[in-house]
Amino acid sequence: MSEDEFTQVYLLALGQQPPHPLSPDVGIAVPSAAAWQRAVAGQREMAYVVNAQWDLVAYNDRFAELFPEGAVPANALRWVALTPQAREGVLVQWSTRWAPSVLNQLRFARIQHPGNRALAQLHHDVLGDGVAGPIYRRGTDLSVRCEEEALPLRHPTRGPGTVTVLLSEPVSSRGARHVVLLFEADRT
Repeated sequence: MSEDEFTQVYLLALGQQPPHPLSPDVGIAVPSAAAWQRAVAGQREMAYVVNAQWDLVAYNDRFAELFPEGAVPANALRWVALTPQAREGVLVQWSTRWAPSVLNQLRFARIQHPGNRALAQLHHDVLGDGVAGPIYRRGTDLSVRCEEEALPLRHPTRGPGTVTVLLSEPVSSRGARHVVLLFEADRT
């Protein structure tokens, strides 16, 4: 049975999306990674694609500007949740504006992919972290909705401003995410 057939049967039988994919590998290998790289490279806004375990699959040069010396992290969620660079430098008001939403996305990804070792390790590392762990343990929201609000960000080269995060899921790779960051520099 294909992933689409599984989803259709689940929808017909229970009237809702399945809680996780049929195959544990869905969303990990993004079959059209080269096409996604071409697509995000052509975007003028910061953009990237991550697989279901938040490994970067594709990104553009505008996104790479967020990282000193172009050292783009291998895993976007790990960078946001666990690095001092993200928590104390780039993502302003990290503990109140960024962490709750991102850590809820980790919680949801673990539910969708219960056997995924990389997500299990990230979950373990976040729980063991003295800064992210308490926020993660307090969170109870299982929603992945991302309010399209302007979040504070200190861009390393463009300065302070806000960013609106737009998320979409490639139909060909359930659990993967196409992310566009719309940066607006402060005008003060």
